[in-house]
Amino acid sequence: MQKTCVDREPVALALSSKGSKLLVANHLPNGSEIGAYHSSKISVLDASDLNLTNEISLPNGANALNQITIFPDERFAYDTHILARYTRQPVSWKEN
Repeated sequence: MQKTCVDREPVALALSSKGSKLLVANHLPNGSEIGAYHSSKISVLDASDLNLTNEISLPNGANALNQITIFPDERFAYDTHILARYTRQPVSWKEN
């Protein structure tokens, strides 16, 4: 059994039809949510040695990835996730 490191909380896998790529859906975003961009990623691994070859960033606010599948022609993949966009407003303190 081999081990590898991916982003945060891997929750689903999809193996390409040729068996060369393994896609990993990472459930939660990594890093601080204070920045302007915060989303989960899909990790792309070489299935033969589990080396990370690419990371696919999803739209800002994408999180809670759940399922992932690769189309048979391997040109596209599909994942299910929540898209939660929000704007942080500065907090103002008023002392009496």
